[in-house]
Amino acid sequence: MKSRKITRSLFFLISLILQAIAYIQFHYGGMSYELPGEWTTDFNILIFISCSFTILIYIFYKNRKTILLFFILRSIVFFIIGIPFGNLLDVEYMLLFSLLVDVIFFTHFPTNLVLSTIILSISVSLQLPMSIYYIPRNAPPIISMVSYGLFGIAVTIIMILLRKSLDENSRNNQLIDGMDGMMTRLIGVNKEYLEYASNIKKESTTKERKRIIQELHDIVGKSFTNIFAMMDASLKHPPSDLNEQKEIYTWAREQAQSGLDETRVVLYRMREMKEPDIKTKTIVNLIKTFQQATRVEVKVSWGNLPSFIHTDINLIIYNVIQESLVNAFRHGKATEINIIFWMNDEKLLLSIEDNGVGGNSNKKGIGQSSMELRVNETGGSIVFRQTKRGYEVLMSIPREKLKNHE
Repeated sequence: MKSRKITRSLFFLISLILQAIAYIQFHYGGMSYELPGEWTTDFNILIFISCSFTILIYIFYKNRKTILLFFILRSIVFFIIGIPFGNLLDVEYMLLFSLLVDVIFFTHFPTNLVLSTIILSISVSLQLPMSIYYIPRNAPPIISMVSYGLFGIAVTIIMILLRKSLDENSRNNQLIDGMDGMMTRLIGVNKEYLEYASNIKKESTTKERKRIIQELHDIVGKSFTNIFAMMDASLKHPPSDLNEQKEIYTWAREQAQSGLDETRVVLYRMREMKEPDIKTKTIVNLIKTFQQATRVEVKVSWGNLPSFIHTDINLIIYNVIQESLVNAFRHGKATEINIIFWMNDEKLLLSIEDNGVGGNSNKKGIGQSSMELRVNETGGSIVFRQTKRGYEVLMSIPREKLKNHE
C-alpha cells in the first residue's frame, strides 16, 4: 500500500510539473504566438483551473464517480486551452502529456485506455481553422498533426504498459505481504503448539513421576514389610530344625531379590523420562516451519551445546531465534541465515547472522526490546549490529545461570 501511495504522488507531481512547463513555455514564447492580449489572462485562469482539477483528482482518486467528473472537466479545460495554438503545438504537447498522465495513472485499465483514446481523438479533431478573438487561426500542417497524434499514441501505450507493470508489482507486493503475515501467524501458532506440547509433556512427566514414586514406595514397602514380618515371627517362634531355618532364609532372600528387581525396573523407567532435547523438540521444529513458509535457507551449527537446557533458558533462546528469523525475512529481506551456538567456560553464545539489508542498529523495535528484556533477566546481554555480510544478533548468557537452572 505504501508503494502505491508513493507511485500516485510521483505521477501527481509529474502532471503538475508538465503543466508548469506549459505555463513557462507560453509566457516565454508568448510573443511568437501572435495571440490577443486577452488570451494571456484567459490562459492563466485556465491553467490554474487545470492544476486545481489535477489536485482534486489526486485527493478523491478513491471515489470513481467524483474522479470521472473531474476528468471530464479537466479534459474540457485542456480542449479550450489547446484550440487557439494552431500550428504551434509545443505548449499543447505538454498539456496533452499531463492529461494522459492523470487519466492513465488515476483510472484502471481498460477505462484509462478508452478515456485516453477519446481525449486524443477530440484533441486532434479540434486542430481546425477557426477565429479566436476575431483573429483567424490556421490548422497545423499535416506533418505536425501526424506527429502530434503519434506522440499521443506512443505516450498512451508506454504509460498504460507502465501502469500495468506497476499494478502487477503492487499485486506481487500484496501477495508477499500476505505470505509474510501468514508466515508470522504460522510461526506464532507453531510456537504456541510447542509451548502447549511442552507444558503437557511436563504435566504428564510430573504425574508419571508421582505415580512411579508411589509405585516404588509400594514395592519397597511391600518387600521390607514381608521380610520384617517373617523375621519378627521367627524371633517369636524360632525354627525347630535346620531345614525350617533354611526355608525362612531362602524365602527372605527371594523377597529381597524380587523387591530389588522391581525397584530396578521402576528406576530404569524413571531414567528414561528425559526432558525435551533443545535440538529436536523446539528450535529444529521452528526452523523447519520457517524454511517451509519463507523458502529462506537456514543453517545451524550446534557447536558444543548440551542436549538439555532448562525450559526457562530454552524459551529465551527460542524467542531470540524466532524474532531474529522473522525480522531477517520481513525487514532484512534475507535469503540466507546462519545460527551458531557455542559454550565456553563463562557463557553460552548464540550468533544469528543473515545476508539481508539490515537496519538501524541504534533504533530497537518492539521485538528487539522484548528479546533484550528476556536476556537481561538472566544476567546476559544481546547486541544487534550491522556486519559486512548483513545483520547479526549476538546473545550471551552466563554459564553459571545455566548451572543454577540445571
